[in-house]
Amino acid sequence: MKPIYRSNLWPNRILSFVFVSFPFMIFLLLAALLCGYLAWGTLQFQKIGRPVTGVVTRWVHHSSVRGGYEVVEVRYQTPDGKVRTQESANHSLFNFNSPKVGERVDLLYNPNDPTVFRLAQSSQMWSGPIFCFVITIFVSLGFAIRILYS
Repeated sequence: MKPIYRSNLWPNRILSFVFVSFPFMIFLLLAALLCGYLAWGTLQFQKIGRPVTGVVTRWVHHSSVRGGYEVVEVRYQTPDGKVRTQESANHSLFNFNSPKVGERVDLLYNPNDPTVFRLAQSSQMWSGPIFCFVITIFVSLGFAIRILYS
């Protein structure tokens, strides 16, 4: 049996780093930046958003190639007295506690642009950052397992 010399392993380790580990680290960095950006945007909206109560008028279905999605349309009144009926700019990825038509909901709206609002529910506000984080974790675990067992 021939002895394995340490010098024989180095080219494989360099190639493994360049073609597997380095792209994996770049992916993790970009995914962390995306999750951070989504979370920062949500925190900023919570900071500047003004609370108001509205009433769900209907659910609007938007069709797309992949099946579409639904957003809620809400009627609410801003402190300046204007009654607005707007579709939500975001839709929840987790619709387990979605409001029903006619139900009163708490909103946060942007005082600089009152047509932009979000439902004040945690699942509506944080679904984007949480979904991004969970996907990043699963992909990272997949890469880690591949690297460890290859």
